[in-house]
Amino acid sequence: MTRWRPRRKGVNSFRAKRKRDGRGRLPRLQESMRGKFTPALAFKSLTPLYDRITELLGFGSPFRRKVLAMADIEDGERILDVGCGTGSLLLDVKRRYSKSEVVGIDPDQDVLTMARAKFEGSGIHAKLVQGFAQALPFPPCFFDLVMSTLIFHHLRTEIKKQAIKEIYRVLREGGRFILADFGKPETLTMAVLLNLGSLFDGRANTKANLEGRLPAFLQEGGFQVTEVGSRYRGVQFLLGRKLSNSSHMRSASSLRPI
Repeated sequence: MTRWRPRRKGVNSFRAKRKRDGRGRLPRLQESMRGKFTPALAFKSLTPLYDRITELLGFGSPFRRKVLAMADIEDGERILDVGCGTGSLLLDVKRRYSKSEVVGIDPDQDVLTMARAKFEGSGIHAKLVQGFAQALPFPPCFFDLVMSTLIFHHLRTEIKKQAIKEIYRVLREGGRFILADFGKPETLTMAVLLNLGSLFDGRANTKANLEGRLPAFLQEGGFQVTEVGSRYRGVQFLLGRKLSNSSHMRSASSLRPI
């Protein structure tokens, strides 16, 4: 198995690579997003309470078990968690699948510090990298599985689409992307709650989620998309598969938003 060592972090590593490759400057979108992100729970002061609050809200261990059930992991796979936060999901993966190589990326150094302490305290190894979903500092076709949970509703639409392109790039052919995030509300109560939540996350960021557009974004990015399992507290679980180029050409005309 090819080993990977982090190069320069986040967007800077992409700038260096593009200069080496002679492809010039980064797209303006990535330049403008450098150093900007939404802290855990929307406010930096709440970061130390992140694990406790997510458990109280129902997005702790029961939620992570649902994500892992959808992921259908085989021991030994190379796995990336985009927006890994404090590392709880990756820690669960490594405890169950000890032969798998796990990597987490997050722009927030504070939550990464919490994640490193968590892994060190458990005696379990993981690679944790500071960086952005729309500028992943990994080689093409590198991961078997990418997961992202409750991150995409924090991203503007153009950043969502760029992140999907990056995730597609780093997945091997046949690789899987599990996207767990809020979808179009199915009940009036959930619509009210999610619209209230958008006041903290930004209405522009959550708009595509609440309109149910994530499956279409994944399809536009080249994935074959299925909604798997039942929804959980407004969260839909989308499975995207990276097809081979020939399979993608045969299937593209039949893909429709789910």
